This record gives sequence, structure tokens and C-alpha cells, in this order.
Amino acid sequence: MRAPARFWAFFDLAVTSVLAVPPLARILIESVYAISGRPFPGFENGELFFVCLSGIIGVVWAVARIQVEDPRLTRIDIVGRLIVAVLILGFLYVEQVPQLLWLFVGTELAGAAHQALAARETDR
Repeated sequence: MRAPARFWAFFDLAVTSVLAVPPLARILIESVYAISGRPFPGFENGELFFVCLSGIIGVVWAVARIQVEDPRLTRIDIVGRLIVAVLILGFLYVEQVPQLLWLFVGTELAGAAHQALAARETDR
């Protein structure tokens, strides 16, 4: 189970570290809108703060999963990924966010499934 958990932790570290840095977070979000062909509605500094705060929490969580070899962390991550996928789906259907976020739904579900399969093999 360790290899899949570490893979997804490093994946999360790469993505969330960008969100933790204000100029990079802004570029990433503007790029998501640009790729989707939609104008970026912009956001206030308070909104950027919460984006960066989320990025920092993601970085800390990823580092914890890289450093600590504990199957409980993997199971928590699986549940968290499923919750995030549902949250993104809600925004896709209700808030009309860029359709590119389907990619993030896919990565969340892939991460949950990959780790769950590895956990299941370990439990046997």
C-alpha cells in the first residue's frame, strides 16, 4: 500500500504547493479559466488568501503522508478524495465553474481507487 500512497502524496504536493504561493495560485486559476475558454472573473485578496490557505493545508497533509507510514492516513486520504470529488461535482453542476475541473474529479477518484485497491491487497 505504501507506493500508491506515496505516489499520490507527491502528486498532491506538486499541485498544492502551487496553490500555496499567491502569484502562482493566481496564474494557475487564471490558466484554468483560459484553457476552458472562459473569462476569469477575478477575486478579491480575501479569496486569494483562502486559496493559499487551502494550498498550505494540502502541502502539510502531503508531507505528513510522505513522512509517516501509517495505513490510517491512507484511508483518511481516500475518504478525503471522495469528499473533494463530490464537492467539485457540486460546483460543476450548481456554480458553473470551468469544465476543466472534470480533470480534477478524475484525479481525485483515481487517487482514491488506486489507494483503496492497494489497501485492499494489504489487508488480505
